[in-house]
Amino acid sequence: MRFEEKIDLVKIQFSQPKFKDPFRSGGKIKEKIIRQFHNSTSMKFYQSTDRKSLIKDCFLINQCSIDKFYKEELEKLDEDSNYWLFLIAEQRVYDCQKASLQYLLYLLSGQEKQEFYIVHKKYFWAVYFKLDNEKNVVEIYKSGNGKTIFE
Repeated sequence: MRFEEKIDLVKIQFSQPKFKDPFRSGGKIKEKIIRQFHNSTSMKFYQSTDRKSLIKDCFLINQCSIDKFYKEELEKLDEDSNYWLFLIAEQRVYDCQKASLQYLLYLLSGQEKQEFYIVHKKYFWAVYFKLDNEKNVVEIYKSGNGKTIFE
């Protein structure tokens, strides 16, 4: 299934405000996330093979199995809050509540490696997730000194 078909499934399943595709403003949102939470330009960010090295005040929060990530870590998200979900490989950002975010990540879970951010809507924190299905590990890093919901 192509990426756009997966997004269409999420849109059918979850209406606004549970899932929004800020297509027109998405570029500005991605730029703000990159500027605020990285020591990098956008070009350097997208070309990097080690994005965690670009994260400002990078701190490893947790390392866990993929199963634990889906069953425990994502459960920490607040049900009624919206978050930015920044999918790095696709260079897309979405405005998601917990259920739609989990569903979209589930649809994308077949990828061997996956990198994305969950970002507080007011940019208080950003958490970087690096999933490696081959090694069955998820690395979770935060940017900044503020406490995130994943700690």
